Amino acid sequence: MSLIQNTPPAPLLWLALYFPQLPLDVFAPEMSAQTAISAAQTSTPEPATVILEENRVSLANTQAQAAGIVLGCSLATAHSISPDITYFTRDKDREFSRLGALGQCLYRFSSMVSLEAPDCILIEIQGSLRLWQGQEHLIAQATQLCEQMGHECIARLAHTPQAAIALARANATQLHTAPLHRLGLSHHDIKERVIEHLSNMGIYTLGQLIELPKASLGKRFGQNLVRYLRRLEGNLVEPRHGIQPGNNFAEQLHLLKPIMNKTVLLQGPMPYLAQLLQHWLIARQLACVSLEWQFAPFRGNGVNVEVGFAGGKQRHSDFMRLSHLQLENIKLPDEVLSIGLKAKVTAPLQALNSDLFGSTESATGLVTELVDELTARLGPNTCRGIQSVHQYTPEKAWQQHSSQPQVQHIEPRRRQNNAKTGAKSVANNSPSKGAQHLTANPQLMGKRPLWLFSPPRQITFAELELLQGPERIQSNFHLEPKQCIIFRDYYIAKHKHGALCWAFTESPNNSPTANNNAKAAANNWYLHGYFA
Repeated sequence: MSLIQNTPPAPLLWLALYFPQLPLDVFAPEMSAQTAISAAQTSTPEPATVILEENRVSLANTQAQAAGIVLGCSLATAHSISPDITYFTRDKDREFSRLGALGQCLYRFSSMVSLEAPDCILIEIQGSLRLWQGQEHLIAQATQLCEQMGHECIARLAHTPQAAIALARANATQLHTAPLHRLGLSHHDIKERVIEHLSNMGIYTLGQLIELPKASLGKRFGQNLVRYLRRLEGNLVEPRHGIQPGNNFAEQLHLLKPIMNKTVLLQGPMPYLAQLLQHWLIARQLACVSLEWQFAPFRGNGVNVEVGFAGGKQRHSDFMRLSHLQLENIKLPDEVLSIGLKAKVTAPLQALNSDLFGSTESATGLVTELVDELTARLGPNTCRGIQSVHQYTPEKAWQQHSSQPQVQHIEPRRRQNNAKTGAKSVANNSPSKGAQHLTANPQLMGKRPLWLFSPPRQITFAELELLQGPERIQSNFHLEPKQCIIFRDYYIAKHKHGALCWAFTESPNNSPTANNNAKAAANNWYLHGYFA
């Protein structure tokens, strides 16, 4: 009797992404374009920028620190050091919203993405290592994504969520060397005076704190500290609440200062929203067929701009290129204070593969790009597509379609008899006993020409050499009285000029079709299309 040994599951592996400049980064989309334009006009570097809390500087960028602005100084002091300083009041709601948007983008790496306010995102990556070819490649891709979104981040790995967060916030590689004042203990209901008491006792690192007896720590500093250490070491289970992926994409940026020209819009807030849409699509393996920009002023009516894509797009550069073309011909509000982006129509992503010499699929991609540019420059009704209709009569089996600028060639399809449609087809069957049945070229069986005449052109039988047929198409069979039935017998024929064509002869009843050349010549013949 053999014993089945169950292999224990691999321990969880948590990736913590810490954003030390998040309070500054949330204002970057609206500042980047204005800074770039002013720098191009005046040849000045990026200005010093600080974040204020209770009228005190709580965070400063590199330029502000280089100018001598220190954390904790007042706004008046910062102005005296750098008169051209830019400042913002910290917006914690905006920071949490940004964490949520980043979490949606990072959902592509794992199904378990958890937010750790106010400055961290946790990703459980143990189950994704094989897909991403190891943890080094996964971490590199995740940090690159955050940098593309305009966020500096520090990434650390650990087997417990709190250990990964502690390593990331302290920018350390070992827990024992992590300084206590950089762990963000205040976010775990541990008061600042606890850290002061520990430092007075000569305890400055996490390793020194872990070595102390937990019971004594609880009596002196409270149970919150003990619970934190137990979660850190994995002795206390910590359930994490993962984010739920959104079914629809709709994001907005509310600006602190109005934007009054299109150049600033195209260089600042719009690229950020387009990148959010790109990562949202990648995580769900979708392509955007139609998106909508929303530009709202402080007062008055806003302007909505819809941009369509013939083949569906996923890259933010494609979104911005066509949006730029379309905005050239549209008047926006004088002062834009809010910008929104919505994915109106999405479809499963169909990647185009090309061979060494260039394939038909790559050529189709170039055609769809041309259609997109023409539609963006000349208007939504410039390019029209066609789509199939549930009708057997060839000239009624398609119609123009302009709601989505998708251009494709659709052949009329052969269908089985259906009482709900207005026609039916009997393929390659003789309409009556003794009728002529041609099968000269089996490769053409069931083919339909792309070029149809509307209406069909009358032609003499002498101009045709029948190659295959007939294929009977019966129209109006559901109507009464029965004499309204019309039969068409289609043949693939060779025109006297050498072209391969599609011709038919019709009769108002179910009489036999031409079973010899004499009877065929007596009927009326029509040319309905040419084969490519």
